Amino acid sequence: MKVLVGYGSVYVGQRIVKSVMEFQNTEIVGVSREPDEITALVRERDPEVVILDTSLAQGRGLEVLRELKTYAAPPVVIALTSFWNERYMRMYIEAGADYYFHAADEHEKVCDVIVRMLSVSSPSGGLSMADRNE
Repeated sequence: MKVLVGYGSVYVGQRIVKSVMEFQNTEIVGVSREPDEITALVRERDPEVVILDTSLAQGRGLEVLRELKTYAAPPVVIALTSFWNERYMRMYIEAGADYYFHAADEHEKVCDVIVRMLSVSSPSGGLSMADRNE
């Protein structure tokens, strides 16, 4: 499964990349903190999942999400926030985010989503956290 990471916070970006790399059958196809580069990488590399930090450069996370969801086959978007705000959560969900999690408190939920997606695409049909690379 191809994953692209768009981050605003270096800490969040590093943590997500490290977590995703632990899974078998996943490939990081791009990492960027620049909104225009993120959308270009998605068009070029066609990831199944985009993990999008809401604190992107110039505050353009919502704009990037809206653009991604206009694509013919849009990726699953997992939005991450460092500052929980109900209003922003609604804005991201209404704009098309498939998931919205707090980066620090709900990090494992991102991993859970990846596990579920891998299990759906896996010929064996089953995958658990134990299937992470050692």
